[in-house]
Amino acid sequence: MLAGMVMLVAHQVLRQSANDPQIQLAEDWTDQIVSGTDANRLSLGAFIDPARSLATFGIVYDQDGNIVAGSVSAPSAMKQPDGVFDSVDAAPSKTVRYTWQPASGERYAAVLRRATFGDKSYYVLAGRNLRTVEERIQRVAWIITASWAVTVVAVLVAQNMHLAGHVLRRKK
Repeated sequence: MLAGMVMLVAHQVLRQSANDPQIQLAEDWTDQIVSGTDANRLSLGAFIDPARSLATFGIVYDQDGNIVAGSVSAPSAMKQPDGVFDSVDAAPSKTVRYTWQPASGERYAAVLRRATFGDKSYYVLAGRNLRTVEERIQRVAWIITASWAVTVVAVLVAQNMHLAGHVLRRKK
């Protein structure tokens, strides 16, 4: 049970820390829009294929969920699932953090924030491929599982040695 709790905590720490760069980028890009920068003029980084790159990327959606700007090579494949924008609107901070898996099958750590300037509202997404984070989570899970197995074997050996000692003392 303890090993399971340690594994759960390790998983959550590693997964949540994967959001850190995106939190900063989403806040910065949102602040720029709120300050009057046109969404099409945001510097969202180099154009990348997020399925192949570990670099962060940005996508700006209009209030209807249409892509306005982005730093991904195939933005049309990066539509958001139903209900995500409603979740942002319902959140007190107008921000949601989630694991996103579009049709490509890759998994991304995503932070989505709402930005409003005048009568225009946008949703600003900062994302990053989770490939290396998920590999790290698997390694940690293996280490915890192996440590648990070694501990169980050590306890069983110690218990058997203790019982064997009792049997030998009784025979004398």
